[in-house]
Amino acid sequence: MLAMSACSQPGSKAGNIGNDASVARGGKLASVWCGGCHQVPDPSLLNKSMWRDKVLPYMGLRLGFHSPVADSFIVDDNIADASIYPTHKLIGDEDWNDIIRYYVLGAPDTMLPQPMHELPRENPALFEPIFVNITHERPAVCFVKVDTLQKPHQLVFADAFKRIFRLDNDYKVLDYLQVPGPVVDMNWTGTHKIYTNIGSIDPLTQKLGSVGRFRVNKEGQPVFNILFDSLSRPVQVFACDLNADNETDYIICEFGVGKGTLSWMENKKAGKYQKHILIDQPGAVKAIVADVNKDGLPDIYALMAQGDESIWLLTNEGNGRFDAQKILQFPPLYGSVSFELIDFNKDGYLDILYACGDNADVTPVLKSYHGIYIFTNDKTNHFMQSYFYPMHGCYKAMAADFNGDGNIDIAAISFFADYAKRPEGFVYLSDQGNNRFEPYSIAETTEGRWLCMDIGDINGDQKPDIVLGNMAAPLYGDENMNRWIQSASLLVLKNIMK
Repeated sequence: MLAMSACSQPGSKAGNIGNDASVARGGKLASVWCGGCHQVPDPSLLNKSMWRDKVLPYMGLRLGFHSPVADSFIVDDNIADASIYPTHKLIGDEDWNDIIRYYVLGAPDTMLPQPMHELPRENPALFEPIFVNITHERPAVCFVKVDTLQKPHQLVFADAFKRIFRLDNDYKVLDYLQVPGPVVDMNWTGTHKIYTNIGSIDPLTQKLGSVGRFRVNKEGQPVFNILFDSLSRPVQVFACDLNADNETDYIICEFGVGKGTLSWMENKKAGKYQKHILIDQPGAVKAIVADVNKDGLPDIYALMAQGDESIWLLTNEGNGRFDAQKILQFPPLYGSVSFELIDFNKDGYLDILYACGDNADVTPVLKSYHGIYIFTNDKTNHFMQSYFYPMHGCYKAMAADFNGDGNIDIAAISFFADYAKRPEGFVYLSDQGNNRFEPYSIAETTEGRWLCMDIGDINGDQKPDIVLGNMAAPLYGDENMNRWIQSASLLVLKNIMK
């Protein structure tokens, strides 16, 4: 399967590199030394100072070039090992200096602006905003889910203080549980709930994460069972019988720091599991199971970040074997965060809704290529970009038919928005057909910093609502911190469309 590259960045325009022979040589060396690990980024993706002072010192570590500036990027002692950051130089000083010249001389002086696009306008007839606040601590929501399996429906959310809350559809607390760590993902399997404990919200390399399940016994008490521990910042787990032996296996996305994997745990019965690594690299963000080739076996789509940013299709060949191929690849500065499979054009084939905007890295600047993308399936599982909406720091995009017109709309949040200039912490894109979307905003969404989001019919009126989780974290956009801290943990956008 041919991997379709997402290499045409919106607004991309290379700087004036000129005819300097060392610069041209640096470009060829970048193709070799950078392209061996990820898609080679174009110099225009960052300005000169970002390349010179941030990215190149950091990337130099990967080639063995240590310095006080470079070593400051090492997040803790455990990551400073030769398998990630070599102790000796892999290339000569002249070669490395040519790579530096290629990027610094080819980069623009300032970050390129977003391409021209229609800005969101407010429309109070779309959603009724309802703030939900039930804790005394600062809002620190790291997971939210609309539970439509319960009747009536419920809201479930988790926070960085290691708690899981259940709310009824009037947003009153039913109960809460103390759990081993910050929960960032949950799945429902019969009477059990499967949770993913990331271990640490901060990017630590220690394997503190775990996957467990719990149920509530007849006395109303939670009963916990740890399935897997010593995981490297897991962010998602998915239960599925992957090898057709009628036993429940698990797909685990270990995002990690420097090291991580996409793997599956084969159920060997009697509580024993065997780990099989599907993709041996960090940055596993999300996996979606679908029978792509209609052979009755579950295949896996997977989104990877941290360097080699890409979407993979792992075709199930039976007996626990998978053929893994990249179907989309992105530059390492994109900050891939989420994707969904949606048939936007109603041709019977699943397209890809992709969002990028993670700015919690060495280049915390507004990027013109962050935002919401649609990649259309050509009916042979090759994908080509057909839509892009710029959104600084976009952190998640989800799709649903909110107004019942048969078209698939998009709701998106940003965790690294341009807070100073425009209210883009939340954007609603109304599908007008033929890849045309009208953007809207909701005034109340400026009252939180949204890390997570879910869509579901909360009140049982057969219309999808939206719930946003507020993580009032002091990263960037700190001028809004007081407002976010004093705001609610959740914002429900109740669907009031006719």
